[in-house]
Amino acid sequence: MEPRDLYLTANRLRLHLLEWGAGERVVLLLHGFLEHAHAWDLLAPRLADAGLHVYALDWRGQGDSEWVGAGGYYHFMDYLADLSFLVPQLSERVALVGHSMGGGAAVLYAGAEPERVTAL
Repeated sequence: MEPRDLYLTANRLRLHLLEWGAGERVVLLLHGFLEHAHAWDLLAPRLADAGLHVYALDWRGQGDSEWVGAGGYYHFMDYLADLSFLVPQLSERVALVGHSMGGGAAVLYAGAEPERVTAL
């Protein structure tokens, strides 16, 4: 199953996501430092085959997402803010799966907006 490309604006940046499936339950996959959304190419189709609607994010400045530019930041609070803008555009509630840096950002987001997270 090939993913679909999706671009959404979050926190003033154009972020790229890959999308698989169309189930009602949404899973957002968050890659680690110096990776990209295609890190999930083996797992995501299997989750979609199980009936989930799966998204994999390219974090700001990584993969096909927009770079911050001169004077910008790549700190965990910025990733948290990106998720705060992004998640409501995907679904009312999502399950988060994170690897390395993505896991850290997922934990922060789940703590800041627990009503939007079904699983971590």
